Amino acid sequence: MINKIFGEIKGLFNIVSIIDLLISFALLVIGIIFYINPEFSNNFVSVFTGVAMIVVGCGTLLYYFKRELLFRNNVIYGIVLVIIGILIIIFKNLLIILLAIYFIVDGVKRINYGLILNKFDESSWLINLVIGLLFVIVGIVSIFTRNGELIKSVGICLSFYGIINVIEIILLRRRSKYFL
Repeated sequence: MINKIFGEIKGLFNIVSIIDLLISFALLVIGIIFYINPEFSNNFVSVFTGVAMIVVGCGTLLYYFKRELLFRNNVIYGIVLVIIGILIIIFKNLLIILLAIYFIVDGVKRINYGLILNKFDESSWLINLVIGLLFVIVGIVSIFTRNGELIKSVGICLSFYGIINVIEIILLRRRSKYFL
């Protein structure tokens, strides 16, 4: 019975780590594209993301009205998605600024994670701390740079984020052998 459970956990872990690797490589490629062609990238990604958010928001609203009052938060979620989608299409740099804010938040999370790892004498705590600090710095700098430079800096961040995720997945898979 326990072997079956561990087998299922190992299979799920493998699937999740492979999906995470694919996402990391996609982020790396998207970051390179952002850096090479910032104007086209910003327009395309902004419109694509805005339309996707509007479609999901409208679908959520339709689901709300179809199911009536079962899911009250869906109406708020749908309206917010539609509004943000429209704003991203109109103000194309909004998506880039939101990504920069995401890097700041993720950097703070990584700093916290590094400090927690330090308490447990984990050898990778300093790496997480430094990566977190870099993400916070780059996120802050990205918000205050000009249009083209902003997109290029977010492209660098996305590429860096993809590379770091690949390294973290490899380290996690190596260390998971002790657990799986």
